Amino acid sequence: MLLPVPFLRSIGVGGMLIPLVATVAALTLLPITLAVGDQRSTAAVWGGGRARTAGAGSAGDA
Repeated sequence: MLLPVPFLRSIGVGGMLIPLVATVAALTLLPITLAVGDQRSTAAVWGGGRARTAGAGSAGDA
């Protein structure tokens, strides 16, 4: 191995794994989070995602 001291080898492996895990999480979780957030914000703007008709909810429909 490159580092014969186990403590330093552990630090080196940890230093390699942290960016790898962060990259994988960013490439997989970030798009999912943005897609879910986009659906929620679109639903909030357009009234909960329900289809609305021209006269729905008006006082003359009773």
